[in-house]
Amino acid sequence: YTLPNVSNYSQVQQADLLVSRQWLKIIVWKLCASKTLLSSACSEDAMSLHYPVTIARGIVLASQLVSTQAFEANGIGILEKVFEVACSLADLLSLVPVGSQGSAMDVGPVDTLMEMVRIVGSRFGGSYRHLNILADKANRCLLMNIDRSLPLSVDDDEPVDSVN
Repeated sequence: YTLPNVSNYSQVQQADLLVSRQWLKIIVWKLCASKTLLSSACSEDAMSLHYPVTIARGIVLASQLVSTQAFEANGIGILEKVFEVACSLADLLSLVPVGSQGSAMDVGPVDTLMEMVRIVGSRFGGSYRHLNILADKANRCLLMNIDRSLPLSVDDDEPVDSVN
């Protein structure tokens, strides 16, 4: 994934341009979703059901390239944009199970969501309202995407080793 060249702008402007670009993509994606124009089999990324994953990765990349101060200088508006992209990703992951594509070392959609939670919680002085809502959504996604083949409880007939 590559970001557009915004090196001719100040760090504050770069943060705004990079995040606003991704936010506009999520707005268009949501509009397409509401009109049932998306497809899980579509090869064109922008018309894919999974496009929020790509959009969120763009936000994560932008957050790594631009300083915290540059992000925060944009105020609540940029936080709202990051939050909306993160919520869209969480909503998608709640509806569509995460596929087991690639190796265990690959960064997947859930990893991207966790990074978005970290960004919202740390970049903007930890806005608790936004963080709490997003953390709740992310928690639901994690619970839904747990590998169902793993035993979730200990069999009552087996002794449990205690730590002394």
